[in-house]
Amino acid sequence: MNRSVGRWCLAAAVGLVGGAHTSGLRAEDTERCATAYEHAQEDRQRQRFFSAREQLALCLLECPTVLARDCSDWLRDLEARMPTLEIVVRDERGATVTPSAVSVDGRALAGDELTVELDPGEHRVEVRGKSGFVEQVTLTLRPGDRIRHVTTVRPPPPAATPPAKPAAPPTREAPEGRGRLPLGPGLLGAFALAALGVGGTLDLSGFVEGQHRRQTCKPDCTDEDVDAIERRLLVGDLFLGTGAAALGVATVWWVARPPAAHRRTSVRAVASRQGIGVGLAGAF
Repeated sequence: MNRSVGRWCLAAAVGLVGGAHTSGLRAEDTERCATAYEHAQEDRQRQRFFSAREQLALCLLECPTVLARDCSDWLRDLEARMPTLEIVVRDERGATVTPSAVSVDGRALAGDELTVELDPGEHRVEVRGKSGFVEQVTLTLRPGDRIRHVTTVRPPPPAATPPAKPAAPPTREAPEGRGRLPLGPGLLGAFALAALGVGGTLDLSGFVEGQHRRQTCKPDCTDEDVDAIERRLLVGDLFLGTGAAALGVATVWWVARPPAAHRRTSVRAVASRQGIGVGLAGAF
């Protein structure tokens, strides 16, 4: 109610002043002048400087000279107290660079003009560099402030390098153990198994042949038939004995052989009156 009364009184005053100094002032002009005059004072008190400047400009256009003179004085005072923010972007060497984007309170600043007028209070500033750098900062401006905010654009941190995989340990041949058959005992063992196989085959065939002769010609078998069977059995026994002996020697050789670090193998050439011979010597 008080505000309405004040508005009415102000409009009446405008009408009186207008009637005294001008002719043909319409009612709507009187209302616009009173509204601008009142709102300009309210916005100045609440530090809404941009809105106050718009109302003062309207007051200069719509109000009589006496009131417009007040608006002109208030406008000059407002321009002197309007906070200003200048944003400077530099690289790490201190040289001025052009940022990728700059915004204040979400409003982008166009072109290279990085000086802006703002109402008093807090303002959110965001600077983006071309390298991907982003700075976000909140600045508080007071009436009459002239702030120069400097932002240093830094290059992006290098990409994290994955940790190097540990090198694989060098491959080493396992030392010759008891489970690995060396060359010497292996060859001798193979010979022993072959001899046992041959001897067993001869003895078995001689035994079968003897049984056959007993059933067919005994006691009239010829001496040649009997001698052939006996020779076959004898040769088989010789192979069996040789194979068993060779197998025993190979087993002892393998069990009692020296450690791998002490084994040596050498090839030796021997000259004699009978000729030249080559021998293999060493510990297996």
